[in-house]
Amino acid sequence: MARWHVSHYVLLLLFGLVCAVLATALFLPAREESRQVARPAPSFTLSGLDGADGALRRDMLAQGEWSLVNIWASWCAPCRAEHPQLMALAEAGLPIYGINYKDKRAAAQQFLHTLGNPYRAIGVDESGRATLAFGVYGIPETFLVDGQGIIRAHQPGALTEEFLATHIRPLLPAAP
Repeated sequence: MARWHVSHYVLLLLFGLVCAVLATALFLPAREESRQVARPAPSFTLSGLDGADGALRRDMLAQGEWSLVNIWASWCAPCRAEHPQLMALAEAGLPIYGINYKDKRAAAQQFLHTLGNPYRAIGVDESGRATLAFGVYGIPETFLVDGQGIIRAHQPGALTEEFLATHIRPLLPAAP
């Protein structure tokens, strides 16, 4: 029968400590505020989903009205799940601008044809540079931008009714 050496106990203790740290991290509350909040939306100019140059630009976000910037793709399952929320917000009058992330144009157009188009304008980010400038690390992500182009709220992941009720609607001048 093998005997345990001191190094075995040390390894077991280290393994236990790593497990404890990881378990603790799982139960910590999520960080409430993004680093992007209270910063100006980044500068970008994107061609449109229909191919038009400059179809979505940063200056479109600073024209005196609050809006959402939603980063999405047709291949993204959570994007499909959040789409009814976006449609409802657009129907209520909130301007929504879409950034289509590394997608095939035909697939993105089919996505919108099937589910509806909530976007006032859609820019195509084939390279991922515009989304990187926003600090996006996964899609979907949505940013609430005030009339001066300042980001006021950020939702990494799919929009939920709870997030809209607690982080978006209270900030809007006239809640849709």
